[in-house]
Amino acid sequence: MAIVIKNYQRWYNIIYKFTNNSPSLKKLVHIVRRIQDNIQYLFLETNSIDTENIIKILNSDLTKIKIDKKIKNNWINVFSKLKKLEIGENSGGVGNIDQEILHNLIKVYKRKKVLEIGTHIGKSTVAIAMALKGGKNNQLITVDINDVNNRSEKNWLNFGSKNSPQKNIEKLKLKNHVKFVISDSKKYMCKTKNKFDLIFLDGNHRTKEIYDEIILSINLLEKDGILVLHDYVESKSIFSIAGPFLAIKKLRLENKELKVKLFKKSSLALISR
Repeated sequence: MAIVIKNYQRWYNIIYKFTNNSPSLKKLVHIVRRIQDNIQYLFLETNSIDTENIIKILNSDLTKIKIDKKIKNNWINVFSKLKKLEIGENSGGVGNIDQEILHNLIKVYKRKKVLEIGTHIGKSTVAIAMALKGGKNNQLITVDINDVNNRSEKNWLNFGSKNSPQKNIEKLKLKNHVKFVISDSKKYMCKTKNKFDLIFLDGNHRTKEIYDEIILSINLLEKDGILVLHDYVESKSIFSIAGPFLAIKKLRLENKELKVKLFKKSSLALISR
């Protein structure tokens, strides 16, 4: 397993660097991915699932969170600490606005047990962990198929980050709140006995993979649980990421009670009833 993960990470880094230095090749990769995602969508089975544990959130509730001055000031204080970590920008991870949304959802809805799929360089990880700070039994389990904290590989340097995700968590004095897991996401979700009140999916963005992850996530949610997806893009552009959007589109064919809440200047999507 360790060999497979190490090889996966090495090839991922090579492809990332190569395509980043070649705009034409990068466009070609996006086109191929989009075609593959559309084909996967056509062959997905439509499943009726139990959505009873998914929270009901109104648009007005999310608006209140956005304009609340106390929440805003708290985030400004948190963000000033996160900036000092020097986590890479434009690295394929979440943006600053996404960090704020995740942090505020956890604080306002008093989440205690969070699952993150796709640690990457840990930019969302630190925001989530800061929101859990202070709660005695609050915990974040963050899962990635790669060993994101490998000291010999130092993958975080390839994405402009100064430290590993684990080191950043230690700097914030939050290691008691965070558990790093090296695993395939679906294997972890099938085996775990844990339940979560918020799950954030930011791992594999291919249509079939994210579709399976969504269904598994819903089964792991506690009552009034929150499910958030990254890179949910409602676009027909051949260059956009299609997987999360297509997965939800297919799922809603048999589960029309599901609703998608979007956020301004963010590609996050909150799944509600």
